[in-house]
Amino acid sequence: SRFDAEDGVAAFFVDEADQNATDLNSDGDATDLVVHIYDGATTTLTNTQLASNPSTPQVELEDGKAVIRVSEFSQGQTNFNGDADTTDNVLFVHDVATTAQANLGYECTSDSYRGIQSYAVDGGLIAFRYSEGGQNLDGNSDGDLSDAIYAIYDIAAATVTDTGLAGPQYSLALHDGYAAFLVVEWQQGNTVLNGDGDTEDWVLHLYDHGLKTTSNLISASSTYSHDLGGGTVAVQVREAEEGTDLNGDTDTDDKVIVLHDVTGGPGRTLALASGGSTWVADMSDEVLAFRPRESDQGGMDLHGDGDAVDYVGHLHDLSTGVTTNLGLASETIAVAERTVAFRVNESQQGMTDLNGDGDATDAVLYVTVELLFGDGFESGDTTSWSASAP
Repeated sequence: SRFDAEDGVAAFFVDEADQNATDLNSDGDATDLVVHIYDGATTTLTNTQLASNPSTPQVELEDGKAVIRVSEFSQGQTNFNGDADTTDNVLFVHDVATTAQANLGYECTSDSYRGIQSYAVDGGLIAFRYSEGGQNLDGNSDGDLSDAIYAIYDIAAATVTDTGLAGPQYSLALHDGYAAFLVVEWQQGNTVLNGDGDTEDWVLHLYDHGLKTTSNLISASSTYSHDLGGGTVAVQVREAEEGTDLNGDTDTDDKVIVLHDVTGGPGRTLALASGGSTWVADMSDEVLAFRPRESDQGGMDLHGDGDAVDYVGHLHDLSTGVTTNLGLASETIAVAERTVAFRVNESQQGMTDLNGDGDATDAVLYVTVELLFGDGFESGDTTSWSASAP
């Protein structure tokens, strides 16, 4: 979150104290982190003169725009959102080509767990949460100022759409004009959102910017547990909160992958428990990569190493609907289009030496070497996968 790069442009923070105690944003001190932008095509370095919160600095580049979370206090104690104080962090958009800047006029609440998720930027839109207290606005009309409310900013139109829905930290996914986020029932005026009779759940919602509407997808989820790609929302659903066995192992103790089409219709389960307390998965417009936990999948040995204690990598092709077990114990996963990289622990792969160094204590990187599902992978043939990057 301290720097970003896209299409030959880099955005980064300069520490005034380390820059010979230079006041880079003209606020009379030299204690700030100020965003600078370097354009490789023109070899131009631009000082935006905008300072971010030193504990949670954030800048993100998208389509020639830099989105910056600006600290009122660090910016000469200037009031940017009209709430009569100078303690907030307010979103700005800086145009790389013209250097024009737009103040959204909205506080952007911090995310102490994953700073990069304080806001999301894609396709000319910014999805963010504002603190009702920081904005001095009861955004969901529940009679208090204790919630954080989702909003969408259209950069070209310079307009904000307030969803009026409250949610937690680390809950933003934004892609192709859609935003997916979790709404907390007890923060939303103690409203039952998934039909189970209680107000204890976090329920998935989808915002359609084309229609300016928000739909309840009626899937109870957990922290940072969903993504968008290929017209699909993938979400990790808690069986206990839905009261349903979604992966066929006769209990309701798991977290199971469910897919929703952005155009509507009921969700469909992949019948595989994604496992763990965090969302270890990645998604593109072509493929979803995730890792079911064997112990949550009815104690099944999913990759033939003789135990049921591992997380095993799986791929779901969004165009064909085919899910393939890779047969490899996966720790972390990254996806870009149809290329997938994942980290395999030798000790969890049947104590197999995967990099030829004579031991089984390493973690080895695997990558796809052919288009997914292009030559018999539908049958589960993963022989074309290699531990050696091409």
